[in-house]
Amino acid sequence: MVERLLFGLGLAACMFLAGMVVGWYRLPPSVQIDAAIEAARDLKRHWRSYAGVEPTKYLRTSLRESPDQRNGAMGDAQPGVTLLAGLFDNMVGVILVGMDGSVLHRWPIRFGDLWAGATHLPPDEVPFNDWDTVIHGMVLYPNGDLIVSFENQGLARLDRCGRVLWRLPRRTHHAVTLDDRGLLWVLGLREVVRRADPRFPGLHPPFRDETILQISAEDGRILQEISLLEVIYGSRYEGALFANGLDLPRLRQLGLLDPLHANHVEVLSAAMAPAFPMFAAGDLLVSLRNIDLVAVLDGTSHRIKWSQTGPWLRQHDPHFRPDGTISVFDNRRLPNAVPWAGDRPRLASRIVAIDPRTDRISVLFEGSAAQPFYTEQMGKHQFLANGHILITEPQAGRAFEITAHGRPVWSFVNRYDAGRVAKLSEARRYPAEYAAFASAGCPQAEASGR
Repeated sequence: MVERLLFGLGLAACMFLAGMVVGWYRLPPSVQIDAAIEAARDLKRHWRSYAGVEPTKYLRTSLRESPDQRNGAMGDAQPGVTLLAGLFDNMVGVILVGMDGSVLHRWPIRFGDLWAGATHLPPDEVPFNDWDTVIHGMVLYPNGDLIVSFENQGLARLDRCGRVLWRLPRRTHHAVTLDDRGLLWVLGLREVVRRADPRFPGLHPPFRDETILQISAEDGRILQEISLLEVIYGSRYEGALFANGLDLPRLRQLGLLDPLHANHVEVLSAAMAPAFPMFAAGDLLVSLRNIDLVAVLDGTSHRIKWSQTGPWLRQHDPHFRPDGTISVFDNRRLPNAVPWAGDRPRLASRIVAIDPRTDRISVLFEGSAAQPFYTEQMGKHQFLANGHILITEPQAGRAFEITAHGRPVWSFVNRYDAGRVAKLSEARRYPAEYAAFASAGCPQAEASGR
């Protein structure tokens, strides 16, 4: 009896140690088990969305605004029209609204229609339905043509009636920007690296190889592709990847599926280049969220010219500014360890600016108790011609314009019902003449043609 008990205890101890080794070294089936657990959690939270009952992935409880508050201008806002991406009338899409918040135009965009079968995606990444997609990155043209990027799922150009002009079957994500020549700059994902790659010592597979894509806006052709990991290693910036103090063998054991998480790229224009004497027109500004890094790459060699880690946390959407600074959407996805004085809340996002010549940081806008502003994910901002800032706060389902002194002058809250809002992924202000195409209308038969 004692021998059997000791044998059982020894077997249990061996199984426990084996489990520890599998988890520590990320050996099969630990990765598969983790994925299964995460999938089960996701299904528990969003089964109504997968069942086609309610788009729960887009919905958040509204904590700030009264249900009857009107959208639109509250002061001297920058005139124009605003392009919005998100969930509207239970459909993922893009709308154009006037200064009073009224809808001037909407594009019929359905991922299932654009990408029947989605054969360019791995089977486990094919959207379950249209609510399983996010439009993240967009550009509007004066004739109503619209370029949209479905997050990690593809890029397309549509006309004003939603007819497809071209498709790019690549896993594009986060941002779409234009350069002086009208070329598109987009972030992309290659296939996940599943075998050790000698180009990237210290990174153990599986991990994502993210790229910058230069694309023709006319036909969707890829003109060049730049690996961001090759940029990091080629610039001798490996320290940014391994700054957590773990030794390299341990890093190889852990694996880093998403080592960078790039979320923005834009090109320094010729008009703005004189404000940045250390850079040149054509240089690339990028944001790498998972290492809190904002960097400028040489437009030709693609080596890093300048970089800054923090003080932002999990940042998004940096921009070159005419005054020679770089603005950053600082999510600050971390509760403050010490309660702040005054009216500053425990969680608050910020818009900050850094001078790359001096590394001096200035805070342009920050959430407060009187004016809450926080989003743990995503986030966009646009500097307007009158000096105001248009901010997209995705988790609050809100886009709002503030003056240089932080006074709100325009707002759009994407209400779903009396108690909830639907997420907005991006807002962008265009001149009023960009709405001229909307008066032409779109016959249903014309819009539905493919």
